Amino acid sequence: MIDVRCWWENRNWPRLWRGVPALVAFALGLAMLVLGLVWRAERMRAPYQRLAEQAVIDKDYDLARLAYKRLISVNPERRSQYLFQLARLLMNAGRVQDATALLQAIAPHDQPGFLPAQLAVGQNLLSQTKVSSATLREAELHLLNVLQVAPSNPTAHELLGSLYCQSARWDKAIYHLRRAVEGGGIPGEAGNAGSQKPEARPAAALPLALAYKAAGQPAEAAAWASRAGAYFQAQTEATNNRALAISARLNWANTLVLQQRYSAAIAVLEKGWQQFGQPMFRRDQAEIFAFQAAQTARQEPLDFSLRLNFVREGLLADPGHEALTVHLLALTLFNPEAALVLAAVQEWEPAVKASAFSQLCHGLLEWRLGHQAEAMRAFVAMSTPRTPMVAVVNNLAYLLRNGGPAELECGLALSRMLVAQNANDPHLRDTCGLILARLKRYGEAMNDLEYALLMLPHNVETRETLRDVYAALGLTARAEKLLAIPKIGKD
Repeated sequence: MIDVRCWWENRNWPRLWRGVPALVAFALGLAMLVLGLVWRAERMRAPYQRLAEQAVIDKDYDLARLAYKRLISVNPERRSQYLFQLARLLMNAGRVQDATALLQAIAPHDQPGFLPAQLAVGQNLLSQTKVSSATLREAELHLLNVLQVAPSNPTAHELLGSLYCQSARWDKAIYHLRRAVEGGGIPGEAGNAGSQKPEARPAAALPLALAYKAAGQPAEAAAWASRAGAYFQAQTEATNNRALAISARLNWANTLVLQQRYSAAIAVLEKGWQQFGQPMFRRDQAEIFAFQAAQTARQEPLDFSLRLNFVREGLLADPGHEALTVHLLALTLFNPEAALVLAAVQEWEPAVKASAFSQLCHGLLEWRLGHQAEAMRAFVAMSTPRTPMVAVVNNLAYLLRNGGPAELECGLALSRMLVAQNANDPHLRDTCGLILARLKRYGEAMNDLEYALLMLPHNVETRETLRDVYAALGLTARAEKLLAIPKIGKD
């Protein structure tokens, strides 16, 4: 080993100074060599990068794929990045199988892989229309791989929180959503003492509140809903972006519902409706009224007046709301005070009373009170309804066939009205024939049931009822022939 102190004391200054130019020349040469290599790599990379970008614009995916392969050969340390860009390109081009193969190479489920690719795969899996338990598990593995590399990644925590909400694993959902809201760390948690992380995902406070509610922690749910509400309210008032303003206002209303501030939520939605005119504001208002009607039915089952008021307000916002129409139908059919319900319905706003479903319930109430003529006028007023309404009325008539004489006559009136509008529909003819058979009007029932069975040969109830009709009419040969046909199953 060289004695540095000895060298320093006995150094030869003239010789050292003579060697300085050579040392500088060597250093400059080395620097030029490195810069030349870097410049050459950049000079080779830039044209391929421009070629790839232009090919994407021109939708020339084969050329873009070739350009990315050249980029990988020039700059192999960015291989994962280029493969990820190529995979996204192929996915946009509809070449899903090729894109999936590339993503599997850079985002394996059993290794950390390339972080952006792992995030993208997890997000794509969760955004599918139908997410199975196997898909959830695969997405979970990819997102957990992200956290191996970046434990505080708020996007991964938010996606995992959403995943665990879908599978009702509330404790894990709460943990990850809190980390998302707090920017990847939770104050007071080991390693985070004394430091407050920024709120990287403040919007995640809303699903966090929902998770707390589902986990049976209403106080925590209300606290996080309030925090989310403050964020969405500020966003609503600050943004000039129409789409963002609509989304933020809807979320703001949801946070108020979680706090059981229903009137405030409806007011927020009403202002959104007046400002933007989007039907989703009316739909969400109707949802709140439907929830209040259901809550009243559980807590105050005899308070029909309050339930009717919620139904009226909700139908005024959204006349075709399914849950509200079910509430109205329940109040119509099972409320012992039919006269009081009818009086309330008759006082409703014209926009609500004019809906087909309101007319149906009006007619049913009149029929229950023995006012057949008024009932038929209401049924006629809802004639030529939309297809979904036809199915509802037909199903109602089918159910009424199990009632007493008054219910049977009402069901028949509804069924005949539908058949008059569409005599070729076998389902409508079937219902009409079944009701007529219950009323022992066998000759009329036979015509409808024969047509229905011809079109719906697998319907067991229709077959058995028609056999009984034949027997009642003395058509023994027809009944025996029908009995000899094996039962295939119920339609």
